[in-house]
Parts: sequence; C-alpha cells; structure tokens
Amino acid sequence: MQHLKTKPEHDLLSILKKNKLFSSVYHEKIEKMALLFKERMLAKGDFLFKQGESSLSLFLLADGKLSASITHDHQEEKIVGHIESGEMVGELGALSGEPRSLTVTAVKDCLLFELSNKDFIVLCHQHPDIMFSALRTILARSQKILYMIQNDKQTNHYIAIIPTNAQVPFKPFCEGIIKYTAKINSLIIISDFDDTWDEEKIRATEKNKKSSQRIIYLLQSLETPLAKLCLKKISVLYLVADGASEPHIESNIIDYIQQHVDYFLTPPALVLLYPPNTNKPRHTARYFSDITFRLHHHLKMDVPMHYQRLIRFIRGTAVGVVLGGGGTRGFAHIGAIKALREKKIPIDMIGGASVGAIVAGCYAMNESVEDTYHLFHHIVEAARGSISWKSITWPYISLFDAKKFTEALQNTFDLLIEDLWIPYFCVSSNIANDTEAVHQTGVLWEKMRASAAVPGIIPPMILDGELHLDGGLLNNLPVDIMREFLGDKARIIAIELNGSLEDKRKYIFPPILTLKETILMKLHLRPNPYKFPRFIDNFLRGLMIGSSAKTRQNGLAATLLINLTLNKFRLLHASMKQAEKLTEIGYHETLSRLPDRSS
Repeated sequence: MQHLKTKPEHDLLSILKKNKLFSSVYHEKIEKMALLFKERMLAKGDFLFKQGESSLSLFLLADGKLSASITHDHQEEKIVGHIESGEMVGELGALSGEPRSLTVTAVKDCLLFELSNKDFIVLCHQHPDIMFSALRTILARSQKILYMIQNDKQTNHYIAIIPTNAQVPFKPFCEGIIKYTAKINSLIIISDFDDTWDEEKIRATEKNKKSSQRIIYLLQSLETPLAKLCLKKISVLYLVADGASEPHIESNIIDYIQQHVDYFLTPPALVLLYPPNTNKPRHTARYFSDITFRLHHHLKMDVPMHYQRLIRFIRGTAVGVVLGGGGTRGFAHIGAIKALREKKIPIDMIGGASVGAIVAGCYAMNESVEDTYHLFHHIVEAARGSISWKSITWPYISLFDAKKFTEALQNTFDLLIEDLWIPYFCVSSNIANDTEAVHQTGVLWEKMRASAAVPGIIPPMILDGELHLDGGLLNNLPVDIMREFLGDKARIIAIELNGSLEDKRKYIFPPILTLKETILMKLHLRPNPYKFPRFIDNFLRGLMIGSSAKTRQNGLAATLLINLTLNKFRLLHASMKQAEKLTEIGYHETLSRLPDRSS
C-alpha cells in the first residue's frame, strides 16, 4: 500500500467544517470534536466493513474512494454507490446499532478518520443538527438502494421495436441491431425477419432466459404472428421512423399506444433513421403531436456509433454527461469533453445549467470537440461587452441589456432541441412557481438564454408568459434530472466548475462607503487602504449559495463527479489566453480522474 500522509488539504478540521453533518457546529466545538477521531489507512481492495458485521464505528473519508455494495437475491452482489473524499460512511449502523447493511470496499488507497458509535451518539445529543443531517443522508441513500433493487426486478422486461409505417427502411435497421448486439449476452433478439423462430422456440426462450437478460422483438407491424405472441407482455416500446421523409405514424399504432400506455414502464421512445449524407435532423417535433415520447434518438444508418448508442439506451447503460454552471469558466467543460472522447467514453446524452447548458448545446449540435470550442469561443467573443458600462440599461429588469449575448445565441442556436444529434436538456428557474424547469424541446437559443439569465445582470427570459432565470439558482449540477431520463444503471459523469467556493482572501472595507468616496479612490484622489472583492464574482457566488446543498447532493448521485480547480479564474470575462488555460485544466484534471480504459 502506498502510504498516505495527512496533507493540509486532508486536515481533519477543514474536512469536518466542510462536511454537511458538522457544518452547523461552531469552530471551537469542532476542534474538540476532532480529538475523538482516529486516523486509519485502508489499502486498495481491502474491506472497510462487510454486510452483516457489527456496527462499531463510522468513518470520514479524507482521501481515496470507496464503493458500497449490497448482496441480495441469490447472493448476487450489486454496487449501489461510491463514497468520495469528504463524505461519511456508516451513519446508519451508528444510529441504529444494527449490523452493517452494506459492504464497503476501498477502490483506491484511502485515508480515513474513525469515530466510535458511542462518541457519535453523544455528539448527536449535544448537537441535534448532526443527527438530522445524518438522517437525511441515510434516507436519501436508502431510497436510492430500494429504487435500484426494485428496478432490478423490473429489468426482466420485454422490448418491442416497430416501424411507424411500411415505408421505413426497417429491415436494414434490424440487420444493424442484430450485428451490434451479436456479442451482448444480456440481449436476446427475436425477429420477424428470422423464420427459424416458431412459437415453441419463442416460449422456451422466454421461459429459460436469465433474470439479467432482456428480449428484444423486432416486429414488422402490429399484425405479424410474432407481434400477436409478444405484445401482451412488452413493457418498453421503440418506434422507428424515416427521418428523411415526411412524419407519419400509422393510426393503428397510435391507437395501440393510447390503449396500452398504462402497461408500459415508460412512455415510448422514438428512433429516426437517416441516410449517410444527412447533415442535420429536421421535422422531429412534428412526431410529438400525437404521441408523448420519453426520448428520441437520431441514427445515421452507416454510423456504427449511432447503433451502439441506441443499444446502450435499450440496455439501460447509456452514459450521460452533466455540465454545471460557472460563467466563462465553461471553457473547462470543453477540455473535460475532450478527455472523455480521448478515453473513448461515449456521450449518449448531455445537459446542464447556465454556461453548462450552452457548452452542452454546442457539443450536441455536431458531437465535435473542435466545433464545440469554436462555437463557444464565438459566443463568448460576440457577447464580450454585454456586461460593461456600454450595455448599461435602465434597471427595469436588469442592469445590462445583454444585447450582444442574446444575439450571439440567436445567431448560433436558431434550431429546435429536438433536432440536435444527441438527447439534450437544460434547466432554468421558473419565477412564476419557484420551481426548476427542464427543457428538452423547443427553440434551443431561447432555452439556453433562460438557463443563463443571471438575476440583475442578464434580463430574465419569458417562456409561455412566465419569467425564467438562471438554472444554477435552483440546480447548478442537474445530475438528478439526467438520472430520471437514463435510469439508475446508467453512468453519469458530472463536471463541476465551482467545486470549491472557499475564499481564503481577507478583505477590508467599511460598512458604509459613499459614492463620493468611491469615485475619489477610483480617480486616485484619495488613499485606498481597503481590499475589495470583485463585485460581479462576489455577486454570482452569492447567488449560487442557495443551490450549493443540492449541488453536493447531486454530486453524490453521479457515477463520477469531477470538481475542477478553477478558483483563481474569474467567473466572467475570460481572455483568449485564459480560455486556452481553462480548456487545458479541464482536459488534464478530467483525464487524471478517468479509468485507464472505458468499460
């Protein structure tokens, strides 16, 4: 084991102050509390504790990474989550006194601090906020585990794939599906185009399939013999349409879906097929007039990557990337995407808040890192000066008119979200009902503009007559939304630009500072003994504090959370040199967090 030393960033006091269980405790109390913890090392692959063992302590992970797994149903072991640096583990056993409900293993060498159950109970009596924070964490984790177990039971479902009409090039599409699932043992393909399947063989296959396997029925229509055998048992439906033709869904398919929608686990999904020379999807939204689709997928019939992406969605193992807000620090997102692509980690769906929504949209248009950089750089350059004295307006709704920023978005993203090559979403804050709004349809620039409307700086966006502001106010890292779209087995990679908001600088200025004094200091006509924070950065940081708790919670729900170290960069006004540096940091820090090979 490589010996880990307690570095300054691993200092117990600083970790306790940041941990949500102890964040409400005064500094003097935390110093006494720290004396109760004992340092412990754990080598990669070692167990911290096993399911069923007695609960004697709980642990604070200072450095490294742990995995939590549960054994259920015929002794099958399933990983239910990961514990990252700064998180606690073992709270449930400490509070209940019951045996361990999970097995926790070191994914890499770990430095931990151990606290006995007895001392933890005493702390809970002294500081009830600690107990309530622990209970909230326990409930959230328990709900996640229960959902995963229940979801496992529902994954034994049957999937039907049907063309929307007879003109769809369904047979070559099915040939592609069969080709790219040939080596996937968890999928069984039963096709109308394969005459070796008879009723007896189909029933035997359904009876003998393993619990981990899914059956996909490729049906030419609702009227085939195979359709009559399987339609009563299917729980997931994919409709396949010709994206290059006028939208048309046979009326009997619409009727079937409307009559059986309550029997499906989720609403149907739409697959749109395109010939090799297709530049952009179009007319996608016209399919949504008669049927509500959960997701839609664009597939060029000569691109293996598009078939493989669809198959991951069918298996429930799609990869989603979530990009957090953070102003012009968003260049770091592009470096992160470059690292993912270089490691051959697919991006099956992408979404985000504020600047994350803009970078995600840039990528979803062409799936090119280079194009994403140029598009985003163009927007930043075109919007330069949007927040300056030249753009000051009468403050009816904001200090600045955001004219250049808005026009840059309009000129770059004048298309529908439905016509992006990969599934995309962004979030905004709906002021009318104090809720976050999730956008996965509609005009792209409008939804981006709503997601990035910083209160007081960029005017709010009106959508359906209601005011929308920056999505980061309520959900700056929307992993939870991505999880709802993709399911619990999906891999979700979250990139956070504001992972550490701690400001160690010391400021000096009086509680009252008049305009006259400020102007005289600015003109160097009066000494300036003060040290001020940057107004815009301070203002934006203050706005994001309200969503910081949800950001931390969402970080726990990600398969991989990457906090980029960007504190020395301003939230706005990145220069060309800074843009390149931010991209470089995003690339190298993400690369260092990724596995040696994609799974």
